Amino acid sequence: MDLKFIQFHPTAFISSDGNVVLITEAVRGHGARIIDERGHRFVNELAPRDVLSIEIYKKIYYGE
Repeated sequence: MDLKFIQFHPTAFISSDGNVVLITEAVRGHGARIIDERGHRFVNELAPRDVLSIEIYKKIYYGE
């Protein structure tokens, strides 16, 4: 119930061998970009964590 109020870390790096490393949110403030599997930027990286999480979710599950 009310899962939208639970905070989690939306940014990570997935290496070519499948290892996942969490990335600090500070890198977004320093110019890091969030890209999809085609290398396209699809979200404003400086948006709040909840907005990023929703956009990442939509990209993964709906391809939006």
